[in-house]
This record gives sequence, structure tokens and C-alpha cells, in this order.
Amino acid sequence: MGVVAGAYDSGRNMLAAAKKATTTAADTVLPNIRTWLGYDKVQTYAVLAMTTAEMRGSGGLVGSIGTVTFDHGKITIGDFMSNVELLDYKATNVNKDEYALYQLDGPIHLRYDVRDVTNAPSTKRVAELFRNIWNQSPLGDGVTLNGVVLADPVFVQSLVKALGDVKLQDGKVLTGDNTAEYLLNTVYKDHASDDTDGVFSTVARDCVSRMMKGASPRAFASFVKDLPALTRYRHLNAYSFNKSLETVLTELGLTANVPRDAARPQVGIYLTEKNPSKVGWYIKRSTTVKQTNCESSGPATYHVEYTLTNTFAKEELKGLSSYVTGDWGAYPDRGGSGMETIVFYPPAGGQLKDFSVTGGGSAPTTGALEWAEVFRTYVQLRPGQTVTYSFDVVVSEDATQKLEVDETPTGRQTANVRYTYLCPVG
Repeated sequence: MGVVAGAYDSGRNMLAAAKKATTTAADTVLPNIRTWLGYDKVQTYAVLAMTTAEMRGSGGLVGSIGTVTFDHGKITIGDFMSNVELLDYKATNVNKDEYALYQLDGPIHLRYDVRDVTNAPSTKRVAELFRNIWNQSPLGDGVTLNGVVLADPVFVQSLVKALGDVKLQDGKVLTGDNTAEYLLNTVYKDHASDDTDGVFSTVARDCVSRMMKGASPRAFASFVKDLPALTRYRHLNAYSFNKSLETVLTELGLTANVPRDAARPQVGIYLTEKNPSKVGWYIKRSTTVKQTNCESSGPATYHVEYTLTNTFAKEELKGLSSYVTGDWGAYPDRGGSGMETIVFYPPAGGQLKDFSVTGGGSAPTTGALEWAEVFRTYVQLRPGQTVTYSFDVVVSEDATQKLEVDETPTGRQTANVRYTYLCPVG
């Protein structure tokens, strides 16, 4: 939205170079720009900062919350607060499918306070859950929430790469190469758990301060280059309750969704960490997709293998706190283990079938989530353990593109998916 504001401050004809952008500007942007930029009424968006070291469907546990306001064209970025300040409020609009899968089932039972709203795989549903909490809390006193922005450390790393290195008080220098790993893992080794919020705030303040002073054309170009990957792999997403702006956000790929487009088939794979820990950094994921019916005239079929490996070394457990390893409470023997609830979404108009599992765990069974039939399973991944889920996919006859995979983001910019397509499109 800052990009939109900057473009129009610099001259509305900037979008004329691209036909599609011009059409969008004429039909959607120009009639609504005053509303979006707060000339009719102040617009307020919440920024949910997530850590994918503790995975949730859309990204990760929400660690802090900030705000962006638009008031007569002026953009103000508010201070970030810790999630602790909102833990007394829980979403009351959790539906029966979310309740059955994530609150009723263990080993931990999500509370759906602010930490868990990102468990929904679609950005729209995240926004609905968070708005419910916003309206209960002091944040909602006289302030309408107009939408949400989801961001994780990989997004922050792209900002650091574009804007320049960040030096922390202890002398550590964060760069465009090491920021994500530092914020997702190293910070918990270098600092006590109650000090990590201060580190995150330092990085955020530095980046925001330089952004507000005006990024150079070179920095802007660097960030724009990363933007498609950031949105495609769910490191940066947004949703607006304003229908006209949401149309633009959807066109730009900023609003993530579960598989809904039969013409562009996707398999959705979304994880929830049920060991309160930061083990997600150590869970490495990879997927292979192979088309299997080159000679068939019917809908395309594929074979998918989805592998998770817990790379936590047992000797490393001794030097880390339970805040990272999760070996506390009623499960003292779970140190370094990933406890994953996994949901598999079939492509729109298609199906998943013939699941098998190697390495431990059980085959997924049918369930429902976000008004769709899904397959669900739970697996406990101990340090060094690898589990692979194999299954077949049938896409809709209306599919015009090859099958892709949409999944909960990792701590790296792109997902590890290998496509072995052997057949022509169509």
C-alpha cells in the first residue's frame, strides 16, 4: 500500500506503461484512491509479525503486532507490541471444523488467541479471526480494522538486503543473507527468551525508519525483485475488508488462499506445530511432483511425494532452552521433536487418493476445513527422523496449467519443490 501511495504521489500516469495496470487504475484504483489513503476516513491495518520457527498454516505463530494507518495520504507506522498484551482475548468466531482439528485435538490445544489466528491457511480467514480479537481488545476502541498484513523473517531479510545491514547492540550485523536465520534460530541461542522481542524491535525500527525517510531507487528495485517470491511463498500476504482494494491485492498475488481455482490446480499442504517450541527451523521439507498419464485424454494425474526431516542433532539439545526444544510441561521427553498436524487440500475440482506413509506416522484421513474436504494427519518427528507421504492427484478437466504445490512457508525464500513434468500442457 505504501507502493500504491508513492506511485500516486509521484504522478498518476506512472501506471500507464502497462495496459493491465492502466485498466486497473482506471476501473478500480482511481475511483477508490481517496478511501484507501484515508481522505474519507482513517484506514487502519494490523501488521502480524510471524515466526515460522513455530509453524501455523499461513506462516507461523504471531509474536508481535503493529499498525499502519492512512490519514489524508499520510502513512504512519505504529509501535509493535508483544503478543503478551493480547493473550487475554480469544477469537470467538472459530468454526466447528477449526475447533475439532486444532482445539479439541492435542497434544496441545490451540487457544486461538492472537498467536494462533495465522493457523488458518487463507489470509481472509486470518483477517476475520484477528478482527474478532481486535474488536474485543483496547485496540478496537473507536478504531475500525480495515485489514491485515502478514510478514515473517524472510520478508524482513529482503528489506535488510534492500535497505542495508542492521547492527545490533551486541555488535551482531544482520545482512540480506543471515537475517532470517538469525531471527528464526540464532537469536534464541544468543539471547534469553524474554530479550528476543527487543532484538526484533531493533530490526523493525531500523528498517521502518529508513523506509519512511525514503528508499533509494536501487533499494526499491531490489525489494520489488524479491516481491513475487515473497508473496508466492507466503512470506508477505495481505487482506483488506474494503472490496475494491482487496480486488487489487488479489490481482497482485498478495492475498493467499487455499486451492480454489480449477484452471490453476494446486495441492495445499499446511502444517501446525503442536509442540510449543521453535523446532520448525529444524524441520526440512521437500516435495516431488510427477505427471503420470501422458497418454490419457482425461484429466491430468500426478504422483506426489512429500518429505519432512527433523535435522535437530541430539547433542545440540543440551545447549538450548526448553523455549526452543519444547521439552517441558507434561511431555519432558519430547525435546527437539516436531509434533505436526498436517492438512492436505485437493486441487479445486480434483481429488487426492491412495495415500501411503514411510518412516512412521499414519496415513491421512478425511476431514473438513474452510468449507472444503481435506485430508488430515498427525506425526511426531523425533530428531533425525524422516517421514514421507506419497499420494496421487487428479486435477479438474478444466485445468489449463500444471499442478503446483502451495504450503506453509519455510525459513527460506522459496519452497523445495521439484517438478518432473513429462507431458505437454493440455
